[in-house]
Order: sequence, then C-alpha cells, then structure tokens
Amino acid sequence: FIVALGLMSFGFVIGSMMVWINEGKARRERCRQRKEISKLQKELEETHAPNDSDAPPSDFFPALPKAFKKQITSPMTSESRIFCALDTDNLERAKDLAARVGPVTGALKVGMEFVNSFGPQGIEAVQEACPEAALFIDLKFHDIPNTVAGAVRSVCARFAPAYLNVHAAGGAEMMRAAKDACAPGTKLLAVTILTSLDHAQLRAVGYEGQTVADSVKRLARLTKESGLDGVVCSALEIALLRESCGPDFELMVPGIRPAGADKGDQKRVMGPSEALAAGATHLVIGRPITQAPDPAAAARAILDEIASS
Repeated sequence: FIVALGLMSFGFVIGSMMVWINEGKARRERCRQRKEISKLQKELEETHAPNDSDAPPSDFFPALPKAFKKQITSPMTSESRIFCALDTDNLERAKDLAARVGPVTGALKVGMEFVNSFGPQGIEAVQEACPEAALFIDLKFHDIPNTVAGAVRSVCARFAPAYLNVHAAGGAEMMRAAKDACAPGTKLLAVTILTSLDHAQLRAVGYEGQTVADSVKRLARLTKESGLDGVVCSALEIALLRESCGPDFELMVPGIRPAGADKGDQKRVMGPSEALAAGATHLVIGRPITQAPDPAAAARAILDEIASS
C-alpha cells in the first residue's frame, strides 16, 4: 500500500510538472505572437498614418495575433475562384459552413449582416473555423475619405483579408485614400451598381438618362483611374468591363446562380461557367451553396460544372 501510494504521489508530481512546462510554453508562444503582431502593427501605422482626426480610433478593430498570423500564412491561391457568402445571423451556422465549405472553395465572404450581428469576433471565429481560406470582407465602405481610410486601415491590421471593398460612388478622392490605407496583400475593390438594381430602380435613385451598363462602365473607369484593383459587378457587365478596363482589372461577380437555382432578390444573374468564360476573376455564391442540404457537396458540384465546361 505504501509503495502504491508513493507511486501515485510520484505520478502526480510528474503530471503537475508537465502541466507547468506546457503552460510555460503556451505563455511564451502567446508572448512571441504579441510581439510579432505589435511589430507588424507599428510598420502598418508608420506606412499608413492617418492624416487628421476624421479617421476612426486605432482600436476600432484592435489586432489579434491568431487571426492576423493565420491570414499572413494562408494566402489565396489561383484555385480560389468561388467566394462562398456566409451571410447569416447564426454564428454557429457560419462557423460550420466555413469549416465545411472553406476547404472546398478555398475562399469565404462575410458581409454587413454577419459583421453587424457578431462584430470583429465573428470574423475571427470564421477565420479560426477555416484558417486556410482566403477572406473577402464585404462592408462596402462609403463615407468621407479619411473616415473610410481609417476603417480600411483598421480592418487590414486585424484581419489582413484577401479582398475589401468600398462604394465607387464615394468618389475618386475617397477611393484613393482607401487604397493608400490598404495593407500589402489586401486587394481593394469598388462596388459599382448593386446587382439588386435594375434600370427602373436606378432611375428612381437619381441616375436619369443613364442605363445600368453606362453607369457601371463610368464607375468602373473611375475606380481604375483611382488606383484600385477592380470592381464588384454583375455578370451581365463582365464583357463590357473587360473591354473597357483591360485584362488585369479584377472582376468580383455576385448574383451567380447555378442551373436550377432560385434568383432570389438578384436582378442581373448568370451561371458560374458562363461568368468565368466571359472574363470574371472571382464569383460570389451564397444561397445555392449555404441553403443546400449538403453545402460542401453543392460547392463541389459547382466546381465540377466549371471544370467540365
């Protein structure tokens, strides 16, 4: 009994020592990550210093080591053609979708519904669910130049997304300020005309005498002249913009509906194979994937359709 008791005590001591050692390693790793992110933040702040007090505070999106490090070490590949839109008000559902669909498509998108529901912590949760997936943070910033620049700077410092966007209607000065604030590795797009707007609705908001195509073309040219990487546009404007803005101008295309899918609230839609053949750089697909009984299988089916076309 005494021998057994002694062995138990010895085992408890050894176990306690191992826990202490592992905790020490974890603390050192966290300290190393904090130092690394602080250094990166300082470099970003020195490179993209705000001009005046119009910019939001620097802690609007405070940096987190894990999220930032994961995005730095997980760049988007050329195979990431489809960004799956995780626009949901259910965080657990979003995390599950990210974990299941992210490895298939290689890219994910979060938008205003998601960010307004869960904040920066929700974005981090998606990154943790699938750290290898490229991220498009679709917030469509539209404000005075320095406020937009500050918002872009803050989002880039925390998440280093593959793509971020603004509204082209904010003007050239706003777009240039946003691009200057973008971190290396993040591409900045502009939204031209929302894909939910048709010609009648466009006239109702003040675009008298202009067709949808004319307005999209004008805003896309302004975007390119302002130094941005590309635009978000409907599939029906791909060929027009490819001709107008050249082969290197990126076209992120929402409103993509595979054969048999419901159009929902999108007015100007096209199939994925058609859109890529027309010259789209990337596609945004949400409900046809996320509302399918098996989202990962739905994403694979779309990729198979593209590969076979």
